Amino acid sequence: MKFKFSFLALASLATVASAQQYHANNFDISVYRNYTDIPVNSRINRAAVKSEVNKQFPQWYVISDKLTGTFTDIFGDAISISGNDIVQKVNFCFNNQLKALGVNQQEWVETESTTTDHGSFASYKQYLNGHEVAFSYLKFRFTKDGKLSRIQMKAYTKPDNAAPVISGQTALQNATATLTGATVKQSEIANDWSWFPVPSHNGYELRPSYSFSVLGDNEGAPLELSGYVDATNGEVLYRSNAVKETLDMIVKGQVYKQNPLLPSSLEPLADLLVITNGVNNYTDDTGLFSDASLSAPIAATVSLEGKWSKTVNQQASNATPFMAVNISSSPFILTFDTVVPSSERMINAYYHVGVVHNFMKGYFPTLTKLDSPLLTNVDYTPTASTICNAFFTQGYGGNPPSINFAMATPGCNSFANTGDVIYHEYGHAINYAFYNTNGAGSMNNGALNEGYADVWALSITKDPILGKGTFTSGNIIRRYDQTPKVYPADIIGESHNDGEIIAGAWWDVAVNIGAVDTMTQIFTRTFSDLPDGADGTEGDIYHSVLISALMTDDDDNNLSNGTPHFQQILSAFAKHGIYLLLDAEVVHTDIANQPANTPVTINASINVSEPAFLQGLKIFYKERTTTNWDSLAMTSTGTTSFTANLPGYPEGSIIEYYFGVYDYTSLLNKYAPVQYNPTANVAANSLPYQFAVGYIKKMGEDFEGTLDPNWQIGIASDDATSGNWVVASPVASYINSEIVQTGADHTTNSATGKCLVTGNAASTLTPANNADVDKGVTTAITPIYDLTGFSDPVIEYFRWYGNDKGSNRENDYWEVSIKSASLSTWALKKIENTIKSDYSWRRRIFKVKDYLQGSYADQVQLRFVASDKIVSSLSNDGQSTVEAAVDDIFIYDKSSATAVADVNKTKAAVYPNPAGNELQITLAAGMNGTISLCDLTGKELMNMGMESSKTHYTIPTSKLANGTYFVVVKSSKSIQTTKVAVMH
Repeated sequence: MKFKFSFLALASLATVASAQQYHANNFDISVYRNYTDIPVNSRINRAAVKSEVNKQFPQWYVISDKLTGTFTDIFGDAISISGNDIVQKVNFCFNNQLKALGVNQQEWVETESTTTDHGSFASYKQYLNGHEVAFSYLKFRFTKDGKLSRIQMKAYTKPDNAAPVISGQTALQNATATLTGATVKQSEIANDWSWFPVPSHNGYELRPSYSFSVLGDNEGAPLELSGYVDATNGEVLYRSNAVKETLDMIVKGQVYKQNPLLPSSLEPLADLLVITNGVNNYTDDTGLFSDASLSAPIAATVSLEGKWSKTVNQQASNATPFMAVNISSSPFILTFDTVVPSSERMINAYYHVGVVHNFMKGYFPTLTKLDSPLLTNVDYTPTASTICNAFFTQGYGGNPPSINFAMATPGCNSFANTGDVIYHEYGHAINYAFYNTNGAGSMNNGALNEGYADVWALSITKDPILGKGTFTSGNIIRRYDQTPKVYPADIIGESHNDGEIIAGAWWDVAVNIGAVDTMTQIFTRTFSDLPDGADGTEGDIYHSVLISALMTDDDDNNLSNGTPHFQQILSAFAKHGIYLLLDAEVVHTDIANQPANTPVTINASINVSEPAFLQGLKIFYKERTTTNWDSLAMTSTGTTSFTANLPGYPEGSIIEYYFGVYDYTSLLNKYAPVQYNPTANVAANSLPYQFAVGYIKKMGEDFEGTLDPNWQIGIASDDATSGNWVVASPVASYINSEIVQTGADHTTNSATGKCLVTGNAASTLTPANNADVDKGVTTAITPIYDLTGFSDPVIEYFRWYGNDKGSNRENDYWEVSIKSASLSTWALKKIENTIKSDYSWRRRIFKVKDYLQGSYADQVQLRFVASDKIVSSLSNDGQSTVEAAVDDIFIYDKSSATAVADVNKTKAAVYPNPAGNELQITLAAGMNGTISLCDLTGKELMNMGMESSKTHYTIPTSKLANGTYFVVVKSSKSIQTTKVAVMH
């Protein structure tokens, strides 16, 4: 007799719960972490790069490396290439177009070539002097009819004759030396060394390095670390954990009072293992097992194991739940038992692994790496770092890949009961399997990996909220239908957070198109381009994904006429700060203060890889006391140069302005200054450009001469243990080749000029954290400035500030305050109070009367405070890398007739220049004060007093060496610094 029976299991959803907050130790290291902050190398001529590429690939778009200028992404209308297959076409390209562009085929080794339903792809890795170059790639994309449409390249020039100094064993010891709290079970170092490219302002330094892998655990959470150690000095250049957790332990986001959780229901368990008479059989997609050759009654073993998942109970000696049943009749209905060693969590995990596997196969039918049971561990005992969590492991050290779900604890349910968490973890497995199968090893970038794992889950659920029912308070894990995370403002160096940017972009593609399935089709096809890169290079990677999305959506191999969903894709990515002009930089120098009622000319240019994406530049401006911004479309004076004329303003105005860069679809891509955003709140913003109208300089301090003894540099309440204010020539400091502290003052823009600076390291080679502000505050207070008789005084200063490096970015405030000398308290309204870093000399101009009124404004002081306060609730007690500097503090007054006459009296004529044996100083009127002669280091060589009855002075220079010096004429109302040359 023929019989049939179905297996239906109870799949339950946990009740909504309260979030446990915990941060696991982060052992990731990347010298690329501050890559975004490194500016475009000023020596690169991007127009010339584009011109050379277009000689070989006419009218193609060109994106170039911002540090070397070499092309990194070129694409456009597909072109025919000689050859009968991919290999021949690539070889032709190597021997012709790429050879003309300086690409040497001998340096490249093929890693994979593949053909899909939407094109063909070939990938290569660079080898220099016989050694692999980390993060190098050369990737070719061909259309379905065999035409070349895109080449991506990350290539490096041949290094000097560098070679390893330390042994591989020493390198391995260094790789594991800082794994505090972790247990190392297995570690390996590569037999041969590689080249590792370290980024800097001037390009990349290729360093000999050893690649390593480490298998271990951290408080119960597994570690699968890999990376590179510098073979010359033992520095860990890169270290990444391949274990991908479901979420950051600090759950962020909206707390909901209710969640739309559906009740549990009986669902079929597909592809489940059924053993009869020692023979393995599997249920079909309806949960049906049918065998016409068998008849009831018959014994069978039904295991919670199938074609795609092997589910184990980690609370029961890692046993796979099974049921021994007697099939007594046909059809036979069996509900899989939830009694130990099984549970509804294990049934749920098994069921959803099948769902996500089959979903993936609909898009990657030829990907076979996951066509075997994936180890699905349920109810592992959580430790402090793995509570309320789940994770994927690639499977180092001979262990199989797995997805893992912690047992329920107070505050959270088992994540094995939440389908989209299972989809996310399996999404990591898909990412790994696809990249590994296609010759890329794995998806290296942690943020891309986390973001793409989320997109797999979103694609299945069609719901922007992930993790409903995971926490007992109703908290969820992530959601993509609220305030978007934006590049680069929301990049913090944590992969789950940073991955929300690219995942959010894909979700918004679905929203814009109005179809999640269409988004998923485009999303999965971008995999063929293998977008990837080092942790810290998310900007470049996300831009590459945008180009891949557009090229994948294109239906006629002609990007210039758009794609079916061109605007929907562009606007979705733009919502998250990912633009066609992602690498555009506005080049502009602050203009001088301007005369009253005179039109003001503003010039700027744009440094960008692909000018074809550029529509233009707008300037936004307003008088600082008003609310609304005016704007002007700037006039093009060249391909990337622009000018605009602002209207004249009356005496006493302070004008603020910034720029907006627009792509050729009229989308606003970015602002300049880079760290300024008009929509951000004051505390999270930097400064716009500024200039004053109708003002003339009266007095001030440039720190080049003798410092007024009434400066208070450090006060009794200061408690910083290092990085306290000093007046000195600043010594630059760097983190991963990115500048943190300035190495030049503002006045002279040289390493020998002086300024007020937070500490100084012994040299530029000293680690940045050795001389930054630590464990407290440091304060500098100006002397009292006598403004009696001023009509409308304005104060200007230049400052440098950074606090976004280290473990607690943007946790400490930069504060500038003003007070009246007649009061003991500082004005409640601060001149600056921001957590926004800006690693450049930025100008601040303000009116004294905006903070102090009446006689309180006659005598004033300024206070500059940099801090790195101890916050015990944060990691590392809240400590991060904080650096600051101040220079050129000047006071102005309106250019009225009286004021002009007053200043003209103090203006000094210094001659001859260059001087031989004497310098002459002539004043318009006698005054009291001093005349100083200083060298370029600021060292005072000569000083003489000025008298009210005398207008002419002589400085002997016959004994001075040939060179450049400063003459500083200082009175109570003004300071004048004149650069002079002495030539005998």
